[in-house]
Amino acid sequence: SHFCVNCGTRVFGEAEAFPELVFIMIGAFENSRLFKPRFEIYNNYRLDWLTNNGSIEESFDEHAVEERISAMLESLNHR
Repeated sequence: SHFCVNCGTRVFGEAEAFPELVFIMIGAFENSRLFKPRFEIYNNYRLDWLTNNGSIEESFDEHAVEERISAMLESLNHR
């Protein structure tokens, strides 16, 4: 995780399993409403009150997440 040097807020993170991805915290943007999620992981832990507004293209529970996300990233590279 990488943090703001001024306030200590987590700004982005990286995962060893996915070196080509950077996970940017949505709160790092001034107007986070401009961004809509396209996929979700660990959806089996999703809070009951969270719903899909139609923007989610891929959804993964915790089983075989690394393999499924790798396949999804590969398909995105071919777009």
